[in-house]
Amino acid sequence: MLAASIGKTFVAATVLQLCDEGRLDLDDPISKWLERWDWFADLPNADTIRVRHLLQHTSGLPDHVHMDAFAQLGLNRAAELGPEGMVALVLGTEPRFPAGAGWSYTDTGYLLLGLIIEAETGRAFLSGGLLEPETFAQAIDGVVASDGDAMSFYGLGIAIRQESNWGTLYGHRGWIPGYVSSLQYYPDYDTAIAFQTNTDIGIIDSKDPVIMVIEERLAAVIFGE
Repeated sequence: MLAASIGKTFVAATVLQLCDEGRLDLDDPISKWLERWDWFADLPNADTIRVRHLLQHTSGLPDHVHMDAFAQLGLNRAAELGPEGMVALVLGTEPRFPAGAGWSYTDTGYLLLGLIIEAETGRAFLSGGLLEPETFAQAIDGVVASDGDAMSFYGLGIAIRQESNWGTLYGHRGWIPGYVSSLQYYPDYDTAIAFQTNTDIGIIDSKDPVIMVIEERLAAVIFGE
């Protein structure tokens, strides 16, 4: 279920959309968003890389995917590290060239772009940050979605559950043959949790709320019982 480097096109489209909205500029230094992290000072070319350099692979950053430390991790363990953990593999290394002075493909640069997008948008739709307050209020003004459940509502493309152990939930679930997915945003924690299973056996045909149980168990791990 991994799209690999095709995802770079989607990342670039998101960055350029943010440029159109005036929320960032291609020539902004990446330090504007990333310097708050302790590891940023150890990033090669940290003070001279601009957003454009990351998009065009002209940052001079090494590519963590081709480092021995990444190969030793294996795909599953690398995925568990998350973006910052994988960026950490290049910290303290020498840049391939000064930022903007050459071209060298680097997946690491696109991990940094993902962190910049997160820092600028905050998972912005379900938190209300993407829309005007009046528009978002309409989006979460739901109608009762189940005769047997007075706490479940459906807004404008948003499923709403007003009571849980972690407050109100905004999100959606999805199903196509072979796959089931969930995205839930927890406003009280300003956190979204998403997952996908590559089977629908024992889920869609079950009388038990399997996906809801998974959601609750993940929330319990992340937020505490």
